[in-house]
Amino acid sequence: MVKMKVFLVASDGDCAAGGLSNTNDAILIEKKHYEMIKSFMKAQNDYLTESAMMERWEECTGPAFREICERYWNVMERMTEAGIFKHKYHARTFWELVRENDLEHHDPIEEVHDV
Repeated sequence: MVKMKVFLVASDGDCAAGGLSNTNDAILIEKKHYEMIKSFMKAQNDYLTESAMMERWEECTGPAFREICERYWNVMERMTEAGIFKHKYHARTFWELVRENDLEHHDPIEEVHDV
């Protein structure tokens, strides 16, 4: 049985097409990082959801949103330390989790390798 590869694919920001490049970065995720990726995707989703639903700017400075931001930033830092994110631009990008057989729906992509 062949194991399906899983990628983080840039969907918006610096490493997505239309950002600093004409392609969407795709980062192959090693199985040993699956739990960290789950934490990252949850933190990113919480950040995006809460920031989109804020009715007033003052909510950005409140303790609840600050906690969401800190969780998001902390997991991004762990991903950089683990070598998943290769540079600061990866942390300034929003990501989707994509199976190998769905990469074609995210063209143009460029697979990221160690830098």
